[in-house]
Amino acid sequence: MIFALIRLESTMHTNQPSFAELAQPVLITADEAAEMLTICRKTLERITRKGLLPVVRVERSVRYRPADILAYIDRQADASMLTKAG
Repeated sequence: MIFALIRLESTMHTNQPSFAELAQPVLITADEAAEMLTICRKTLERITRKGLLPVVRVERSVRYRPADILAYIDRQADASMLTKAG
């Protein structure tokens, strides 16, 4: 995984985020994205082809932003709630 380190200074003060909060994956592979969504890779590819989940291309590789996956999950949950309410 690729990690982005925003700040490496000490977190002695209680109002500062911890090192674990500062280090988060910037991009993940399709296998990691599918695992995050608990779906098979073919389903992830279908969702991606439909344009429901954006990708980042790094030369010939396809990568996903964890934030985009979380946003997709939120949209699916909101759609599910609307369906149940209607």
